[in-house]
Amino acid sequence: MIAKLIATGENRDAAISGLAAILDGVEVWPVRTNAGFLFNALLYPGFGTAKIDTAFIERNLDDLVPDPEPDEYLWRGAAMVALAESEQDESYPAGFRLNAPERRQVRLGRKGDIRAVSPDDGEIAAVTGFADDERVVVFYEGQAYEFELAARGTVAGHGAHDGEIEAPMPGKVTAIDVSAGHKIAKGQRLLTLEAMKMEHALTAPFDGTVVELNASAGQQVSEGLVLIKVEPEPSAQ
Repeated sequence: MIAKLIATGENRDAAISGLAAILDGVEVWPVRTNAGFLFNALLYPGFGTAKIDTAFIERNLDDLVPDPEPDEYLWRGAAMVALAESEQDESYPAGFRLNAPERRQVRLGRKGDIRAVSPDDGEIAAVTGFADDERVVVFYEGQAYEFELAARGTVAGHGAHDGEIEAPMPGKVTAIDVSAGHKIAKGQRLLTLEAMKMEHALTAPFDGTVVELNASAGQQVSEGLVLIKVEPEPSAQ
């Protein structure tokens, strides 16, 4: 046991409501908890009126155990968390594109399922959470859901850990900021790719040297094409 939650109230309904609110606010990751299960049990029909017995859990198990996979509105909630983090960096506003309406979008992945997700496309779950350079974790009704962060305003591209900067999606190269032989620093912008109504800055995964440049401004590229190859500095390997 890592925690015990207790709520009181003037009556059963008030106590249940208070405890459900506490469970809804649980943020524990990566350790798994039963907070989502307890949240569902508290709000299950019959529990509030105490119409339960020793077979309550077994009889309703399928309804009480949360779905381990997030619904669409949770994907959009995760996109909102990622965008909120990126918008703190005013040097590259998320969703920014010259001469076009803003289109906020994040490329998220989960268990091999990669999606371009916009929080503007529908209902958004009222999640809390955080994002870093590799992942987005959101909390909702006691559950924690982790997503891989493939692109959020700036992207490194597939294979970046090997120094091969690939196009993360089909698009048009709009700007190139380096040349072959160029010394670069981790996080430095290498080129800009326009795709899905957004401009994505592909950045250096580590300190190193550009040893190959296979793109030019105005070029249309397909997903997975190696655009730049970076050789890491010995200390960056």
